Amino acid sequence: MKNIMKLIMLVIISASIYAKDINVGDLITLSIDGSSKEEIQEAFHTSKLELDSIEKKDNGYIVRFRSFNVGETPLLIGNKKIIIDTKSVITKDDKEIYPNLSDKSDEKLYNIKFPGYMVVAGLIGAGSLIYLISGMKFKKREKELSPEEKFQRRLENISDETWPFDVSIAIRKYIDSVLNTHFTSGIYKPAGPVNQDDIDFLLFLDNYKFSGKNDNIKDESITKIKKIHDKLRGEPNEL
Repeated sequence: MKNIMKLIMLVIISASIYAKDINVGDLITLSIDGSSKEEIQEAFHTSKLELDSIEKKDNGYIVRFRSFNVGETPLLIGNKKIIIDTKSVITKDDKEIYPNLSDKSDEKLYNIKFPGYMVVAGLIGAGSLIYLISGMKFKKREKELSPEEKFQRRLENISDETWPFDVSIAIRKYIDSVLNTHFTSGIYKPAGPVNQDDIDFLLFLDNYKFSGKNDNIKDESITKIKKIHDKLRGEPNEL
């Protein structure tokens, strides 16, 4: 008797499904009696249908699901089969508006002009790469100045407005590059030929640049840092 009821319910369900068109993505609702929740879940698990929900009712379950496959999709519950016939929402007129949906012309990844475009793009890319590499090499040569050259450049670019700082940073960077110290960071300690007198002079420059004074000691200060530089080189003043 139970199996007969199942069959009757499935016939009724199938008839109701075929009564109207089901489009792709439509929410379909079925009332299923005579099957357990586990049977229903297993049926959808092995089908190509998307189960939305299962709700318990008095003598069975209300099942809601969707189909995203055009054509007939079988749903096997126990030993009974339901066929879900899903229609496409795209008509023949729609296919004329969207020709790519009705032909296979877009499957080709290239056309007759494609090789020519690739050659032009390759030449442009190669030219850009060469330009970038040459620019990087030029910049690299600029950065690879020796400590002597950097010191000389800083002396050549001393400003009348900021000369205390310019003079100080020029010799501090040179000391750090030669002795691997931390004068640029403001850590002054005697090292190598750099003695306490030299450090006192650097401290004087640090204080002077914030003092607001405008004494005519720029040239004298440059001469002093040249002497520190010469001590580090072990040579007489030639700058």
